[in-house]
Amino acid sequence: MRYNNNSVALLIFVIGIFTAVFVSNSVDKTWLEQSYLYDVYQIDSGESAYKFKGKEVIISGAIPYHESILNQQHLNGITAAPTL
Repeated sequence: MRYNNNSVALLIFVIGIFTAVFVSNSVDKTWLEQSYLYDVYQIDSGESAYKFKGKEVIISGAIPYHESILNQQHLNGITAAPTL
């Protein structure tokens, strides 16, 4: 019996999609905190900034770590995806 390569590829793709949906629905999500380090400095106007790809980025609306909903202590207690 001779199979068309497109049919075999489609079958593998469909099985992969069904497997991904099954795993997504049956495995609990784990939310982990991740940190990034930036070289932050004060500019002349008193605001904080850092350099990214050679351009100065001003930091506005910074939230203290202990108030953030994305710190690990808060992430451990959530049951749904955190809002950003």
